Parts: sequence; C-alpha cells; structure tokens
Amino acid sequence: GDEEGAKSGKSLLATARGVIRSVSEWLEWMDDLASDLERGIVEEDPNEDGVRMVVGLKENGGSLKNGTAEEEYFATSTKPRRKRPKEVLYRVGQIVFHRQLEVRGVVMGWDVEAKAPLNWLKQVYIVTESDIFLEPHYTVICDVKQIPDVENEVHYFAQSQIDDDFSGGKVANPLLDQLFKGFDESTGRYILTKHLTKLYPKD
Repeated sequence: GDEEGAKSGKSLLATARGVIRSVSEWLEWMDDLASDLERGIVEEDPNEDGVRMVVGLKENGGSLKNGTAEEEYFATSTKPRRKRPKEVLYRVGQIVFHRQLEVRGVVMGWDVEAKAPLNWLKQVYIVTESDIFLEPHYTVICDVKQIPDVENEVHYFAQSQIDDDFSGGKVANPLLDQLFKGFDESTGRYILTKHLTKLYPKD
C-alpha cells in the first residue's frame, strides 16, 4: 500500500545517500577518458588503467570500497556502445526524473543491465536477486538544487524508476558544463561532446 511505498522510498533514499563518488575523481576520470579516446587506444584496451570506478559504497573511513576499472561498474566501460538495444529507452544527454527520490538529472551513460557489485545492488534494492537487476541502468547527474549534498549528485538508476522529463528545462549542476557541449532548447537535451559521441554513437 501507500505506507509500504513510502517505506521503500525512504529506504531507497537512505541507501542512495550511501552511493557517493568524489566530483574531482569523476572529472579526472572523464579527462582521462577523453585523452584515451583522442589517442585512439580505448578500443584496443577497454580496461585502460586511466579509467577508475567513480560510484560506490562508502566505508567508515570515507573511501570507496567496491569496484575497480576492470569490472567497469556503473556505466564506466570505455568500450563504445556500437549497438543500441531497443529496450534501452533513454539516451545520453536526455533529462530524466526519478519518481521515488523526486529528483531530475541528465543521463551520462547506460548499461543494458545493472553492472554493479552485488552488495551495492542488495543495499539499494533490498534483495539479492530481482528482475530489476536485468533492466537497463543509467548513470545520472542529478540537480544539485534537489540533492544539495555534493556527494550525492551522481547516481545509478534502474529504468523502471525514471521517466522522461524533457519539458522541465535545464538541470542545475556545474558538472554538466564540463561534461556536455551545452543544452539544446529545441530538444530539451544536452549536447554530447566528441568523446561521449564516440562512446555512444547511436545516442
């Protein structure tokens, strides 16, 4: 019922707050990725050392405890998505709205199904196995006015939790100026940079 929905929403918000990454680390990862793509080395070695996991669970000491470059968690794979499966509904640069967290954000990347450590999935979804793991998942840069804590502005959302939100205008987050070429008022989408276009040529 409504009470159960509110409870699950609250627990999701609580666990989402545990999903953090350093903004400087995110930007450093993007810089490395852009450099690697310019040098043309990413396709030969999708696990390039310069790519680091940027979303994870926080340990008591404050460091990220799960995920490495090799696992390519949270849509951090540097292998270009040359095929775009029809089940992936949202595109990089598209603005979406998370219904439970009530936050808008911009899609930064996607996976055809969840690519995250099992302990992370268990904490977020409160189960060890679920069909939701098999849904497309999206790395989303959230509106800082709706999530004021800088440690929570990048999230990994399941497709069934989000809706298209092109009519709401720009998303407030300084990261977007560095990660995209700008905002297209006519489409309500953010414009992909050269390296994002190489990663997601069909988007």
